[in-house]
Amino acid sequence: GTSSAALALALPTAAVGAIVVCILTNAASTAMTSLTFTGAKVASGFATVGAASAVSVFGLVSDGTNWYGAFSGLAVS
Repeated sequence: GTSSAALALALPTAAVGAIVVCILTNAASTAMTSLTFTGAKVASGFATVGAASAVSVFGLVSDGTNWYGAFSGLAVS
């Protein structure tokens, strides 16, 4: 998706081996103000989304109980 607003993404119910990959592009004029993955366990700063026009890739995986997030690429544009 492309956005320059605050964004909260709700994850589906955790299921063993489930994977979610999000590719987010900041708007050309400004970066997203914030990004939250509801229900995910992530490291501090996980949802840093870079500057205007930056593309970031986030990967999340579930163990059946929790979702865990990791950067695949931050500001890769």
